[in-house]
Amino acid sequence: LDKQPLLPVAQRKYLFNYVASTNTADTRKALRKIVEDMNSTWAGPLPIYQHYTQHWSGGYQAAAGYLPPNDWRAVVTQSVFTLAPFGHAMETFRMWEALE
Repeated sequence: LDKQPLLPVAQRKYLFNYVASTNTADTRKALRKIVEDMNSTWAGPLPIYQHYTQHWSGGYQAAAGYLPPNDWRAVVTQSVFTLAPFGHAMETFRMWEALE
């Protein structure tokens, strides 16, 4: 992955991002609804970034609608927060990726 320089929080483009496969857990579906509702009425100073796929297949697949790894990394580095709810298990790789 291309390394993106970390920007100070005040210079980031998005308030938060939610990039997820929403069929892996009911909590992800519920969070998607909350984010979509919030995004439709949000009048804050920063936009919200959201991108969804219908399923997780265990690896990057452009045909499944996944963000390319460098695009995902750019979204994370441009966000103040990254939402990372659990899926099939309590741990989530997204949390560890976002912390990198």
